Amino acid sequence: PAAVMSVSKIFVSFAVMRSMHLRPGDWHPDRPVHELGPGGAWARFRDLEVYGTGVRANLTIKHLLMHTSGIPAVWHGHGVDLDDIVRRGLCFEPGTGWSYTYGHRVLGWLLRDYWQAQNASVGGAPVRTVHDAMRLLVYEPLGFSSATKFCKMMKIFAFGGSEAGDGGICSTAADMRKLAVVALRRGQTLDGRVLVDEARWNEWAVPNLLPGRKLARELRAWTCPWYKLEHDGWRRPDGDLMGQNLFAMTWGVDRAGRDRGVGW
Repeated sequence: PAAVMSVSKIFVSFAVMRSMHLRPGDWHPDRPVHELGPGGAWARFRDLEVYGTGVRANLTIKHLLMHTSGIPAVWHGHGVDLDDIVRRGLCFEPGTGWSYTYGHRVLGWLLRDYWQAQNASVGGAPVRTVHDAMRLLVYEPLGFSSATKFCKMMKIFAFGGSEAGDGGICSTAADMRKLAVVALRRGQTLDGRVLVDEARWNEWAVPNLLPGRKLARELRAWTCPWYKLEHDGWRRPDGDLMGQNLFAMTWGVDRAGRDRGVGW
């Protein structure tokens, strides 16, 4: 197995789409995160301050999946938790800009807490960790090997000890191929099992869903002056000529939002 880095996000995206397929009454793209997360910790995840505007905003599942949340990115091994997000606030109003950030890490925590509150179990044991939630929703249904898991080295050296769904997973080519097959078959396994409804897959995972069908590079809307300073000289995630949907970034998308067939 090898660290798949940011490809980890696709694993988490698929887990979220599976949750939307299994529990549509609870999970849907426009559901505010603070309403879905159980307990007091998630109740604090509402009315987040948009820096320098006087605006307070709530985040949805869609915002976190599509890097349109306004959460400022954290790099170079910084750990982060919900309190950090509340303290730092947002760098633009959700849904109005694009910033490559750690929304998938937040979604991993949300999957863990939701399915734990539902008394879900996997392998005969209750869901307690992000890895358990990933086993329940992705690894077991797709028949992954035990090699796919959060990398110990990545947890220690890159993500402050956390199970980081935005970049901390190790996997194998064989396991990743299984997910690729389901993606190409629009939510269906080779043996015909429907893990995500095809109509929903076509809605959530095929088109560019960025506001106005714009490309990521066109959606820069920073309000945090310190955010630019943190990234100058290394990597300022301004976006590129790509679209975004609930599953992944879309490549081969022109400025009119038309899919040119290159893929994710």
